[in-house]
Amino acid sequence: MKPAVTSDLDDRFFEGMVQGHTHLYDAIEIQPVSDLYAHPEEGMVYETDYVNPTFFSVYVHLKTGGVECVGDHGTHSLALAYASELSEEHGWPVNDYVPRKFHDKPATEPRDAALA
Repeated sequence: MKPAVTSDLDDRFFEGMVQGHTHLYDAIEIQPVSDLYAHPEEGMVYETDYVNPTFFSVYVHLKTGGVECVGDHGTHSLALAYASELSEEHGWPVNDYVPRKFHDKPATEPRDAALA
């Protein structure tokens, strides 16, 4: 079975999540992420992963604290491009929390949960 996360993953869902409520946000974050369960039947549990990320997510930061995910990307450069577009459109700063060693490289293949 081919993994759902590939280097060309470029899911953008700002419009459906945030549009019309942009006054609630003040920044953008990029984080390295992994799905702790590699098998969909086990559910999805996403967590930041600074060691072996499987993809990169873009979040908008709430003024009151916390974040909401607005995009998932197979490479850091795709995530950065999307974050930059949102930043230019809304004037929010981009906080990139992805370690430099993962810039310009695709994330790793999802881990097999049995081996993790």
